[in-house]
Order: sequence, then C-alpha cells, then structure tokens
Amino acid sequence: MYEPIQISNHNLQEIVYFILMKFKADELHLQGTSQKRDLLGGYIERWFNKASEKIIFDHLLKDKSYKVITDYFIYDNSTPKNAPDIIGLKHSEKIIPFVLFNDGVWEEVEGMPRIEIKTIRNNQALFGVREAQLTDDFYVFIESDIHEDMIATLFDDSLFNPGLLEGLKTYSEFIKSDKYNQLIQNIDVTKPKDVGTFRLLGVFTKDDLLKITTKCPKGDNPWYLAKVENVTKALSPKKKPTKLKIDNELLARPNVKDVYIPVHITSKNGGIVQVELLSEFMSSIYLKTDQALIVNGKEVLPGIIKISFKQFERSSSWVEYLCTKDIIQSLQKDSSALLIDELDKIIEKQVR
Repeated sequence: MYEPIQISNHNLQEIVYFILMKFKADELHLQGTSQKRDLLGGYIERWFNKASEKIIFDHLLKDKSYKVITDYFIYDNSTPKNAPDIIGLKHSEKIIPFVLFNDGVWEEVEGMPRIEIKTIRNNQALFGVREAQLTDDFYVFIESDIHEDMIATLFDDSLFNPGLLEGLKTYSEFIKSDKYNQLIQNIDVTKPKDVGTFRLLGVFTKDDLLKITTKCPKGDNPWYLAKVENVTKALSPKKKPTKLKIDNELLARPNVKDVYIPVHITSKNGGIVQVELLSEFMSSIYLKTDQALIVNGKEVLPGIIKISFKQFERSSSWVEYLCTKDIIQSLQKDSSALLIDELDKIIEKQVR
C-alpha cells in the first residue's frame, strides 16, 4: 500500500495559479444565467484534484531523468476537450508528446501510452470508469484527503491576527434569552498547518481493471458493501445453509436482479475460503464460517458474519464499470512498475 504524499505549498500555489487562469478564461461560469456560475472558491474546489496528477507522478518518477507533462492547456467552448490526463514527457533534452493538438482535437501519437487518472475522496467508497473511457492503456487511481480550509494556507499571516476578533465582537446587550444555546461563541481563527494529501491507490492495465470492476448499465443503481461485522445470530436463517463459491477471492450475488459490486474475501491464515449462506436480503447477507476472514480489508472472526450493502443512487445516464476502493486495496494488484518501465523505454528510444 502506498503512503500518503503531503501537498506542498508550492504545489498548492502552482495549481491555484492554473485555476485562476482558467477561471478568468472560462466564459461559461461567468454567464449570469448559467447554472454553472460560481465564485472562485467553488471553482478551485471543483478543479483542485487536478493537482494529484503531477504530485503523484513526480513522486513515482523522483529518481528518473524525466517528468510527465499534464494538460495545462485552456480551451474555448468549441473544443471537444478530449485531451488525456498525461499528454507527454519532459526530459532535459526533449519534449516528447503523447498527443498532438490538431484544430480542436487531440490526436494520439502512434506507439505512445494512453493514461487515465481518477481521483476520489478519502471518504468515497465507490468509483467508476465510463465505458467510453475504456480505451486507455493504464488507469491510475488516487485518493485525496484535502482539508476543507486548505485555501487559507495561501492567505497572509496578518489575516490570522487575534486582534481582528475584537472587531467582530458580539454584545450581550442584544440577547434577551438563549436557553437553547443556539448562539455560538466567536473564536480565534488559526492558519492551517497543511493542505492535505494525495495517495496512490494503484495503477491498472485495462485488462486488470475489467477483472475487478462490475459493469453497471444505464439507469441501474448498484449495491456495494457498507459494513461487515460479527453477529451472534442470523436473521431468518435457512433450514439448510448453502455453500458459497468464492471465485478468484470475489463473492458475487448472481441470483439477484439488482447489480451488486462483488465482495473481496480471503482467509486470514491462507487456504481456501469456505463459507455458508445462512440468509439473504436485498441489503444484507448472513454467512457462517469456521475461519478468520478478511472481507474488503477488514478482519472478521470465525462464526456468523453479517455483510450489509448500501445502494448507490446514480444520476448518470451512461454505462459505467464500478469498483469499491476496498477491493483495490485488498487485491494489491498494481502495474505501476509496468507503466514506469514503458516510460523508461520511451526515453531510451527518444533521447539518444
């Protein structure tokens, strides 16, 4: 498992500068009748995860003689915006494009890798790749843990002067009664110590991604594991428990109509997993086992196990391939070395 990477103040300044340029150039958000209209703060929040691309790859390639180039071009509203996340490599001797801009459309350079980057919040359980995006060679998944007040780290230290609190003083003379404690005391505001972190969850080839994701058709709202726990008894158990098959460490629910994201189950001590299905419902199943198991990364003891599912309400109208963050971390399947090796070969070939 990869360790979180702290976002430096330089990283913050660089991405905010880019977002400021984009904010000034983006005509759509400035239109008063547009639903997209927002102020700078909301605009920064929507675009900040783009910083993960450079930060993660700078870390992956820290011992290399080259860096990746991310898409910092700003487009007018007539372009299809089909640029990949990584558009090339930067070496001290040469810029190596993966794509070329040709009158509004990015065209692939033959033989160069296509890299898709997905950044998800640390409290986000489920993520997906659209079917239309399943044309790339590598998929990079990143977890963001960004502090809500991260922009305040850019403010001048003088803003955090305790003396400013005096100018915002409230007066008891205005209070007739507050028996329900509805008024909150004004307090000093301190400058945040850091911005937050990005953490690489894994790099996957297209074939490996298809093995761990579940196809979710248009209009379907999939169920995913929300909680796993040991319980003393099963609700409405069957007279004859059913032995379940764990295929490639994944437990699916093929006999139900709705889409369910498979659950990753392994034996804590190794060996074949043996579980029996005691009862099942739309939002939960009860299993029995005589082994200590690891279920989506969480250890459970031998006995009766309750797995609770939560339904994800999708507003999207496209086909997606969905997966849980727990499965990525449990499977520990990673192709970052393969990706770096391919980038190394490009440098060896292009820089002589």
